[in-house]
Amino acid sequence: MSKKKPDPIDLSFLDEPSTMTPPPEEMRPTPKPEQKPEPVFDPPPPTIVKAAPAPAPIVPAAAPKPAVKFNGRHFAFDDLDGATRWAGVLSKSGAISRSTLAGCQSEAEALARIVVIFERGMSLGLSPSQALESITMIQGRLALWGDAMVGLVLSHADCEGITEEWSGEGDARKVAVTAYRRGRKVSASTFGVADAKRAGLWGKSGPWTQYPDRMLLIRARTLAIRNTWADVTTGLTSVEDLMDYPTNTGTEAGRAAADEAMARLAR
Repeated sequence: MSKKKPDPIDLSFLDEPSTMTPPPEEMRPTPKPEQKPEPVFDPPPPTIVKAAPAPAPIVPAAAPKPAVKFNGRHFAFDDLDGATRWAGVLSKSGAISRSTLAGCQSEAEALARIVVIFERGMSLGLSPSQALESITMIQGRLALWGDAMVGLVLSHADCEGITEEWSGEGDARKVAVTAYRRGRKVSASTFGVADAKRAGLWGKSGPWTQYPDRMLLIRARTLAIRNTWADVTTGLTSVEDLMDYPTNTGTEAGRAAADEAMARLAR
């Protein structure tokens, strides 16, 4: 018995246009936004925090040193600025002799001369004020006053005394001076009227006329000290000797030194 084939399914309705009304716009489902993948970032490098440097210790500024200071005995200084300042004070005080400043053409030149005298005196162991009292300059050359020469020698540890001996009369009158020094054989140095006449000094106006014996003595002392104590006086001669050099006699400095010598001898 043959089987009856089933009737084919009618699918023609699929080809017919749809009669369904599309839903209104507001009823349509909202499409989901496209989701973008989140960006992937590399992790930031670790932050290295450096320790702040330790603050420098606060050192209080040193108080400026005074240019001139009193050391208990006299005013002193350690540099050229201090020396110049002290020279300025003394120059304004009127305590500096005319012979010391003779020939200076300006204040700067006067201060420079005073500072040079300071330095020379300090090399001899004198304070600045002692240097001004003991040293002067004549025509660019420094010299010690006669009494200062004697004082330097007498204060030396090896000095065994200074003696003087007068002899003769008239042109034969002279004085012999011996400056004794420990461990050294010394001899007397003499200077007399005959020596002064040969040098053209005897009867010369000024101290040679008013104080002739004193000038003879200073000349003899100068010779004795220069012969035996040259290392102490470091080559300096006496002012009374230097002022009578022919090259200094008629100069302003030479005349000023002669006037001061007169004043010193009259004390």
